[in-house]
Amino acid sequence: MPKKSKRARRTLAQLEEIIASSKSQRELNKIAFKEQEGMIELHKETREVQRIIKGLLEHKEFDDVKTTLTIRELLKLPVVVKSGHIKRPPNNFILQRMDVACEFRNVKAQLSVHEITLIVKERRKNPNEVESKFWEKLALVTKQLHEHNYPSYKYSPKRKSQIIVPSQPLHPFAADYTPMYTQTPTNLLFRNNVTIGMNSSYSDIRYTI
Repeated sequence: MPKKSKRARRTLAQLEEIIASSKSQRELNKIAFKEQEGMIELHKETREVQRIIKGLLEHKEFDDVKTTLTIRELLKLPVVVKSGHIKRPPNNFILQRMDVACEFRNVKAQLSVHEITLIVKERRKNPNEVESKFWEKLALVTKQLHEHNYPSYKYSPKRKSQIIVPSQPLHPFAADYTPMYTQTPTNLLFRNNVTIGMNSSYSDIRYTI
């Protein structure tokens, strides 16, 4: 079978048509921060997790900031690979890139990681001050949750040859996460390649395969 040729990388100028034509639909898919508090379901979490996340919710200046991924989805932490290596929590750039990737994926725009990165970098050149603070605060909350769940974590980068890729992502908030395929989940909401139980806590979040 002939090898599939790689698509040439497009410049930001070449992406302008896709960005402009999908703008209205992308905006419709976004959810305002103030509308998401009920989705987080803090009552199902430990007091420490509640305290950390409340530190984000109390910032009312973020009420009109809109995201494609929900706050609940964005607060997922890095996976623990089989070797026991724990990845660093995502910084504000990575979190924003995750959201932008979902934003374009939802309108069937086929963009590479490189092209998504170009779009994020362009947005950050002339940033909305409130949105910039939002992503910085979200990264801080993610870091605090990471420290809470992995108190003994110490950053120790590994060479590519040492990294073992897991067959299934582990749960971001708990070390005893059970992959979705070993259970029979019911009453699930499928959104943006993430499976969330309608009455679940963070410990019930599953990545679809």
